[in-house]
Amino acid sequence: MPDIRIGINVGEVIQEGDDVAGLAVDAAEHIQSKAKAGHILASELVRGVVGATEDVQFKERGRVQLKNFPGRWRLYDVPWQQHEARKESVTCCFLICDLVSTTDLFERLGDEQGAEFIRAYHAIARAELSAYDSFWSKVMVDNVFSAFRSPKPTIECAIALQKAFAVRTEEHSEDPIRARIALHVGEVVREADDFLGRTLNFAVRLSGIGEPETILASHPFRELSEGDESVVYGEEMGVELRGFPGKHSVYQLSWR
Repeated sequence: MPDIRIGINVGEVIQEGDDVAGLAVDAAEHIQSKAKAGHILASELVRGVVGATEDVQFKERGRVQLKNFPGRWRLYDVPWQQHEARKESVTCCFLICDLVSTTDLFERLGDEQGAEFIRAYHAIARAELSAYDSFWSKVMVDNVFSAFRSPKPTIECAIALQKAFAVRTEEHSEDPIRARIALHVGEVVREADDFLGRTLNFAVRLSGIGEPETILASHPFRELSEGDESVVYGEEMGVELRGFPGKHSVYQLSWR
């Protein structure tokens, strides 16, 4: 158990610059001194403000005398130990978008303009993911991870992304957004708000080998989407992916 004690109180305070003072602060400090190592101790006022909720539990410690405060304060322990996240296996269609040459970008534009460029990239990605009902996404500096429930919206979103990047590049030809997209499908483990597993790792590896402005689909993804006549795939290609032995069949998807 960590040797850390936390006291929580609520009330009016006086702000003095970047600091606050007042009886509510003094009470919080005294409550903290009454907490056991590794525990969170809250006042009855806090319990009243939070109210009944499944997310926070209060276990009454009893009435405690706080130094310099009249009467006894009813205090509550707040359990904080995290329960093991529920895990479940789900099948998803993954779209991974990789922005090419991010390091060169910052070297060429500098930090401020480079950051503005990344914000534009993220804004386009978020808009398209929302429009095509991605039910999970994670946006990092140069990567966008997203999951869909079926291949059709995955393909439509991938094409929409490349077209949106192309429009932005036409408007800002000096700073083109050159991204490569990978599509894959398979089972992963869902834990809290994240996905883990070989399928997602494969999709990430696949996103790193395509040429800029292309969309690559894995063989399992193509098989799942074969009924869609609007989708045009190129010839089969055999590729090697780091961490995945052997050669893997992939197909370039036409989007222009």
